[in-house]
Amino acid sequence: PRRIDNQLRGRSGRQGDNGASRFYLSLEDDLMRLFRAQVVDRVMAMANVPDDIPIENKMVTRAIASAQAQVEQQHFESRKDVLKFDEVLNRQRTL
Repeated sequence: PRRIDNQLRGRSGRQGDNGASRFYLSLEDDLMRLFRAQVVDRVMAMANVPDDIPIENKMVTRAIASAQAQVEQQHFESRKDVLKFDEVLNRQRTL
């Protein structure tokens, strides 16, 4: 997810020093496999883009951002559910 990407960027450089970072992601990565990578894969196949060529494309960037947002939303919902269960357990402890 995007938050973790930003943490990695922050930890990889020295504070105050200029620099750049670049992330690499395979369309076969779990993140992309679960969330619409097949659409990107089909477009790249139709455009005859070889598998070993890096892709820098707005559509791909949007697909990655969308996949990350979906994962973050799932994690958020999971955390909400855990809090609900914690509330039930806390109520039972006080009885």
